[in-house]
Amino acid sequence: LRVEDIDTANSKLEWKIDKYPEDGNFSYEYSDNNLTFRYKPNPDFFGFDEVKIISVDTEDPLSSDSIVFRFEVSNVADPPVFLSTPYNGLLKGTPWQYEILIDDPDHDMDLIVDSLNLLPDWLTLRRKSSNQWVLSGMVPSDQISSQEIVLRVTDSQDNFEEQSFELFFLDFSDI
Repeated sequence: LRVEDIDTANSKLEWKIDKYPEDGNFSYEYSDNNLTFRYKPNPDFFGFDEVKIISVDTEDPLSSDSIVFRFEVSNVADPPVFLSTPYNGLLKGTPWQYEILIDDPDHDMDLIVDSLNLLPDWLTLRRKSSNQWVLSGMVPSDQISSQEIVLRVTDSQDNFEEQSFELFFLDFSDI
C-alpha cells in the first residue's frame, strides 16, 4: 500500500493501526510512504475479519485518511487426528489392546480407521464408538520378529492422518 501527500512537498506520512483484526494475526512494516502487511487467520476461524489503517501527515496531524480492509476467510476442512499412542512392548502369550482415540477439528463424526498394511492374523481392528476404535488380540507365544503397524483415520471429506508404530515382542524373561 502506498500513500502520497499531494498538498505538501516532501512531507512524511506515518501509518497507524486504528483497529486490529479480532480473529487473526496481523503484522506490518513501513518505510517511506509504503506499507506492507500480512494477515493470517486463527486456526479453525472462518468468516469476516477487518483492520483499519490510518495514514497521518506528520507535519499536519489533523490531516489524515483511513482505509478499512475486510478479509473473508473461507472454511477449510481439517484432517482428523490421533489422540492416543500405543504401548508397543508386548508380552508373548498375553492379550494386548490399543484403545485408539481420534478426533476431527471439524466435528466430523463419520471417522474411519483402517490399517494400511496387512495386520497379522492375531490382531483385529474394530469400532467402539464414533471417536474410539480398538486394535487387539492375543500375542502368539512363538512370535519372533517385530511388527510394523500403519493406521489411517479418514473423515467424510477424505482428509486423513496416519499413525505408524512398531510392536516389539518380549518374553517374560525379558522383563
